Amino acid sequence: MIVPIEPPLQGIAIDRFHALAKALMNARQRCHDGDLQTLLAEDLAWAQAHLDPETGAVIAYEATARVLVDLVRSGWQVREEGYGLELVAERSRLGGLTPAQILAEKRRTQAIFQPTVHAQLKEPAVRDLAQRLEKPSARSGKKPVSCLIADGGELHTRLLAARQNPEGGDDPFAAAIRPYLQWVTADSVDEFTGHSLREIWRYFRYSWSIPQFSTPGRQMLYLVRDAAHPCHAVMGIIGLNNSALQMGEDRESHLGWSFKALAARLQAIDSPAALATEYEWMQKQLTAALADIDPDMLATADELAHPNHETIARLRRRAQEFDRLRDETLRELTLARSGNDAPVLLADLEELNDDHPPVAEAMLNLEAKPSANPSMQKARRHLVARKRAALLAELLHARLTLREQQSALIKLEQLAGALANKEVEIALQTVLAALKSRYAGINMLEISTCGAIPPYQHLLGGKLAALLLFSPQIADDYRTLYSGPSIIASQLRNAPICRDNPLVYLGTTSLYAHGSSQYQRVRLSAGVISDQQSELRYQCIGLSTGYGTLQFMAETTRAVEKYFRKVRNFQDVNSIFGEGPSPKLRRLVAGLRELGFPPNTLTRHNRQRLIYAAELATQARDFLSARPVELPDYLLKPQDFRDATERIAAFWRNRWLASRLRHVPSMTALLAAVTPWQLSDHIPAQDSVQSVQESNAPLELELPVMKEDDVGSDTFRFWRELAASGPKTTSDSMTAAELARIHIELALEGFLTESIRNGISVFLTGNAGDGKTHLLRKLAPVLWECGAIVVEDATALMRRDQINPVLDRWRQAVAAQVPFCMGINEYPLYLLRIAARSLLPIHAAELERQCRSRLVYGPESADEALREKMLVIDLSLRNPLNREIAGRMLTKMVGELESITVAAKSAPELARNLSRLRDPQVQNRLMVIFERLSDMGFRTTMRELWIILARMIFGYRADAKTPLADGSAHWYSEVLFAEDSRFSLCRNLQLTDPVCHSHPVWDSLLEDSEEVVTSGWQFDLPRPKTAPRLDRVAFKTLKRAFYFENENGKACFDLEDTDASDFRNLLRRHHDDDPVATHQMIEAINRAYCPVDFPGCRDNLYLWNGHRFHEQPSRCFMANRNIPAGELKLLRPRIPARICTALPEFEANHLLLRYIGQGSNQISLRVDFPLYQTLQRLRRGLPRKLIPERDIFRLEAFIEALHSSAVSVERRILSAHLERRELLEIQISPDGRRYERIAKY
Repeated sequence: MIVPIEPPLQGIAIDRFHALAKALMNARQRCHDGDLQTLLAEDLAWAQAHLDPETGAVIAYEATARVLVDLVRSGWQVREEGYGLELVAERSRLGGLTPAQILAEKRRTQAIFQPTVHAQLKEPAVRDLAQRLEKPSARSGKKPVSCLIADGGELHTRLLAARQNPEGGDDPFAAAIRPYLQWVTADSVDEFTGHSLREIWRYFRYSWSIPQFSTPGRQMLYLVRDAAHPCHAVMGIIGLNNSALQMGEDRESHLGWSFKALAARLQAIDSPAALATEYEWMQKQLTAALADIDPDMLATADELAHPNHETIARLRRRAQEFDRLRDETLRELTLARSGNDAPVLLADLEELNDDHPPVAEAMLNLEAKPSANPSMQKARRHLVARKRAALLAELLHARLTLREQQSALIKLEQLAGALANKEVEIALQTVLAALKSRYAGINMLEISTCGAIPPYQHLLGGKLAALLLFSPQIADDYRTLYSGPSIIASQLRNAPICRDNPLVYLGTTSLYAHGSSQYQRVRLSAGVISDQQSELRYQCIGLSTGYGTLQFMAETTRAVEKYFRKVRNFQDVNSIFGEGPSPKLRRLVAGLRELGFPPNTLTRHNRQRLIYAAELATQARDFLSARPVELPDYLLKPQDFRDATERIAAFWRNRWLASRLRHVPSMTALLAAVTPWQLSDHIPAQDSVQSVQESNAPLELELPVMKEDDVGSDTFRFWRELAASGPKTTSDSMTAAELARIHIELALEGFLTESIRNGISVFLTGNAGDGKTHLLRKLAPVLWECGAIVVEDATALMRRDQINPVLDRWRQAVAAQVPFCMGINEYPLYLLRIAARSLLPIHAAELERQCRSRLVYGPESADEALREKMLVIDLSLRNPLNREIAGRMLTKMVGELESITVAAKSAPELARNLSRLRDPQVQNRLMVIFERLSDMGFRTTMRELWIILARMIFGYRADAKTPLADGSAHWYSEVLFAEDSRFSLCRNLQLTDPVCHSHPVWDSLLEDSEEVVTSGWQFDLPRPKTAPRLDRVAFKTLKRAFYFENENGKACFDLEDTDASDFRNLLRRHHDDDPVATHQMIEAINRAYCPVDFPGCRDNLYLWNGHRFHEQPSRCFMANRNIPAGELKLLRPRIPARICTALPEFEANHLLLRYIGQGSNQISLRVDFPLYQTLQRLRRGLPRKLIPERDIFRLEAFIEALHSSAVSVERRILSAHLERRELLEIQISPDGRRYERIAKY
């Protein structure tokens, strides 16, 4: 197999990468991991020294280099091809090998995984585990784990005594070895050592020759213990996980889940009646699958019963729409949040369309760790909606195809032709996928770990572990643990679904494809478990595909994921239920694709394994295919057969142990095992190869303890700690005096005071850091005076995500008729709105109404007036980037710090930064930066802005090893644009960095020392001494200073795209009756579907339709309905009248294009800056295929919603072809039978 690779590197980076590839071509280096590590370390050091970290080049190079080295290590060869590189896979050798060749293949497999195992063993967590279990402290009261490891000599003595015992009977070794299964649960503790059973299991798992990784989904762990040992020594370990969904053709054919197997079954039938039965079986599976999906807001009952192509196409479009909405939400969340603090406009979270499929909160909360972030909850709703729409489309397409092909599928002479039809194959694969979805995650488990622990491996302890997996004890534990609702199925049905979960099948793979395996010849004779049990065995059914991620080191995976996040700007793999199998694999695959490494082939580690199937009853395969069967009692009622574990152990002793005692090499090895196995003996020494990003990452440093005369005063310490974003940056951790330092008197405070004195309850919501707690603490005297019941932080009052304590306080206030004042984040507020409906229905209705009308568009209706005596005030509507707020914050901080004297060594650049930040020009230029961000739709929290301003004054760099130091890197103009991934404002400020906006004249003058800019500076020329031309870092420093401190600095943005300034002007000057902007929007939307100008394109919005029934983008659009411009209004959002005087600082960051015609149902298109920019580019001729996916889906959702309105059909049809760039205008006769006129534009 030959695979070309195209890494996203440029310039010196791609040259260096080619040099690395050439070095890896050396066969000798490929055989030694030490050589590979040395090459990698050298290249990572080079990247750190020579590439610009701000452009992402370092991240890209590290990820690319690590992937290539890991692939070479796993057996891929690098080869030059022309000007590029390609990877060549070695052929797998299957069958016909000599014993020596088999041994060599096993060693090669071990060698591939050995570096990953060693890297894992070197992790601090593993070292810590070994230390805790092997040498517990005396105070812990625990004993060393060595107590649980049998001594080989002592075990040999036990066995010898048992053999010589004349009273041994039919089971002579029962007294010597008494195996039993011990279920490892989350809180179980070993009675002999006091250690957690889960940690004991992990400890012994590190004795394996392949890496240990956590697996998402269902998991069951067991220890095999020996009751004959004084401390019940561990004989082996067992791990069970979700069955692998993708195991290759061999397993699917064995289970009857492949098209090939189903086709063979059908072709073997010799009667039409039997074919008709099979056809009914197919339709039955589709009906069952459709019944498991809530179709509300997606399809009607009639459409489900009688699907057509139009319905299927619509569902596919809806699925794409929900997918786009989810991506958009995740992208906004990633850009906006710092930890769980998400400075998003919370009013947007109320804007789920009325036709969005309902997703019950209870179904989302079935997950073990449901998200408390409202944006993530919104993304999860989009995910569930997308899955419902996509599955409905697939199932209905299969139902329609099978109905169309019914006559061919039930006739013997036409069956072969029907099966050759690609559409029939797809339909039958959908039927089989529905089967797999129903049974694979419920009635099957994968054996991920099964083996013996020293010294029991000498006694075939692995065979024992494999046999014990047949025990009904495991099936009973499984049924007990997973008897609750299935998470994904319940979310799709929007109601709890508890599947019948008898465990009928176990699957696993061997470590090697050659030689013997512990599963070979493992059989459990009939009748050991019960009279209904036939012989159980492990059957080899084929080979695995050889795909996976084990060949990639942990550092490689992290580097790839980091690059992927950098490129995508959002995280679409979040390890939540419903996203898909194996988050680790999906993240790696997505990252490899972005890095130019084809993932479908390069995730192949070329080490196929034997696939084994263990069917726990002869009826297992029929059960998994939904055929009528009756399972044995030991599967249906496993709790009645738990004692079978002892009978299986006895079977092992007689079948395997007795014969093993006659094997002299094994007994010799057992006697030699006198030193207990210890994990610490296998942990390798640490090396010095370190991630580029780790070595250059921001350090969490404690600020040095300074003498009193160094720090000046408490004022200095307070603002310095704020700059460091230390623990005292939250209002609840500040004293009253400290709160006063960051308090800015705004209209909101007076409004709240008056409202509370009038007996009005206040719900302050918003993002963490918006100032809810701060306001309530400042209003404490008024609240006390009015007898109000106060909850400063609803989240702190909640217990285990239960909102009831908060609701109880609200009810107390209502009963006492006093104001209820609370600070509450968005997700707890959502829970409160639901919980209050039954206990406080009137108040809950008003709370719901105000939450859904946080902004007003157009004339304000009478419904917006205050009904009940309560107010919801969303502080996320108050953007601190507003000039009024940010300017007062800066003035206050500068004034406080100017009044103190600070030693230069405590904050070397403080005096310089203060002198500049008090200057009116510098302050104005800073406010312009903030306004630009605000106009582009970005916002921040009060907390973040305080921190950024404090950092600018102190010169505090969180990304430096010494946060407070001297030098240009600590100038305020540099600190403002410094990276800190914890804060969204730091990321967003990169968009307004003057360095990112070119100006050929001023850039040339600033860069060239011969043409130095010496005039117009407010302060001394901030030019470092350097060569005739500035290096990149020095130029950036000078240009940023030029923007702030030179009278011509505002010219930095003179050549920016006019779309940004046009949008700012539109937001500031637009009024709802302005027709010009509305006509421009209409023209732009029409141009998204029609590439040419035509009469009426500015005056009417045409309802275009793509008429496509496949996944490819439409090339032709048609329209026979339109909406006049007079029935569309472009509206600017406003604060409702009930609270408008509370938030005078509100500034709109979007417009709303709303249809106001008959049957409009509030159909709207939100026009923010990114969409506005796309629309303007469409007017200038941007081709449709270049429209960002996010925007094209928003436009299509708007047009599709308008299709549902009462717009009459015309006899005139417009037909636009994108590729030919032409428009046909067709006039149809009144009877619709002929064309009257055709015009071409």
